[in-house]
Amino acid sequence: MRARLYLISIIIATTVSLFSYGKLNIFQETNVKFLNKEILLNSEMVISLIVLLTLLLVLIIGLIDKLFFTKKVKAVKKED
Repeated sequence: MRARLYLISIIIATTVSLFSYGKLNIFQETNVKFLNKEILLNSEMVISLIVLLTLLLVLIIGLIDKLFFTKKVKAVKKED
């Protein structure tokens, strides 16, 4: 239940960030050179990148938890 609450709040934060395009002035606009192209990063893009990285981290932690830390239920044999 707690994981769903986190994911819902992350999705809401992303949508608010994307719908407030151009109105949010948290971070200064920055020019970044990536693969010989200049990209203009603004507040909405930075927030979306943070959300994306958070979701990927939650996914990776969930997969690691499922793979390594789940207890396998052993079948108990009943002797009559």
